[in-house]
Amino acid sequence: MEFALPKIRKFKKISLKKNFGSISWTPEGKVLDVVGTIVEANLPKSKLGMVTHIDSPGRSPIFAEVVGFKGERSLLIPYSNISGIASGAVVKPYKLFDQIPVGDFLLGNIIDPFYKSLSTKKFIWFY
Repeated sequence: MEFALPKIRKFKKISLKKNFGSISWTPEGKVLDVVGTIVEANLPKSKLGMVTHIDSPGRSPIFAEVVGFKGERSLLIPYSNISGIASGAVVKPYKLFDQIPVGDFLLGNIIDPFYKSLSTKKFIWFY
């Protein structure tokens, strides 16, 4: 009795890019607990200062910042009202604000912490 080896398929690099390019490789997490105004979440590879958004059904995303860790859990402080957040809500990383861009694009603009212009009501793109 002989065993046949499976046939090895070859893939072209372009087809791999096409098929795997649409996969989101950003880590996601879940809300595990809410204690007062602190949201405890399982968020792999999170860093202090990372801004996240919590997707809760029936409302717009809630932005929160990673301010600490408790074992494997990330501790998040939300930037807005957290009513409606439930255990299991999806937490996604948004941005790590470890650098502040400066330049002529800021002249005459008033911006919020997310670089949205408060004077012209548009987002300031600096990249």
